[in-house]
Amino acid sequence: MIDKVFLDITKFCNAECKYCFTNAVHYNNEITNEELNIDEIVIFLNELVKNEIYKVSIGGGEPFLKNLGEIINRTNEKMKFSITTNGSMLSDEFIKLFIKNKNIKITISIDSLDNDKSNMIRKNIDINKVIENIKKLCKYEEIRERLSIRTTISTINYRDIYDIIKFCEDNKIKNLKVNSTNEFGRAKDNKELILPFKEFMNLLEELVNYCDQNIKSVNVELPVEKYLKVINRKCLCGNTSLYVNWHGDVYPCAFTEGELKLGNIREKKIDIILKEIKNFTHDNEFCYKCPINRYKDYEKMTKEVIK
Repeated sequence: MIDKVFLDITKFCNAECKYCFTNAVHYNNEITNEELNIDEIVIFLNELVKNEIYKVSIGGGEPFLKNLGEIINRTNEKMKFSITTNGSMLSDEFIKLFIKNKNIKITISIDSLDNDKSNMIRKNIDINKVIENIKKLCKYEEIRERLSIRTTISTINYRDIYDIIKFCEDNKIKNLKVNSTNEFGRAKDNKELILPFKEFMNLLEELVNYCDQNIKSVNVELPVEKYLKVINRKCLCGNTSLYVNWHGDVYPCAFTEGELKLGNIREKKIDIILKEIKNFTHDNEFCYKCPINRYKDYEKMTKEVIK
């Protein structure tokens, strides 16, 4: 049963991350009718609530290039929002909304605290501005509880993760999400960034043990863990969640790269799409080749070590 939707509300971004799996387009003030507009997004979110889906993960592109405040304020109050952002565009107005609305969580991406190194991966982002915005958020205890930092591990920054853990500790941020760089989107043209999977998993175990022994206030999380069955580590995407891109196209997950399309919310009502997705199966060539299958070999570790 679908209980969560991942929704990318824009294809534009003010950054040019070398591993961006959605191939976001650098923002240039271009106006396009291709994207879902705010009215369409709000209608869609309210239709989800009518269908008893109360969780949406907002991404992009950079979601703060759209008026997120308006979207949230016009959506049924039962909806729970999680927003993934590069953290460069947080406004004081949105911080006030964040304090007021307890149904908002934010994940901010940081790959290095060093601006030069960060820009080797996440081009056009001033990491010092991002850090300033995070510290603004951390002034409020009610926000810290709903704030996470996300780091995507690559060959450039894999040792910087200890500085980020310390940053989380110093700012009382409890949640650190650690992702691998995978061969999707722009990472296909930047394969030198991809740390061998075994090395990534060894590093992840090292980080979890380090935090358990030294910094108990920081919880290291492997985000993909939530979308794997406890038994046999099979993917749950398409069964418990679905993905909608900025055009309104619906897929089982965000990594299908145009394959396995299930419909479009401009053309089909969401209740019809939800009925049709019940027939979705991972028994197809695309899913067989998906990198998520690699976690099956780490069943013992992911069950017992990853939190």
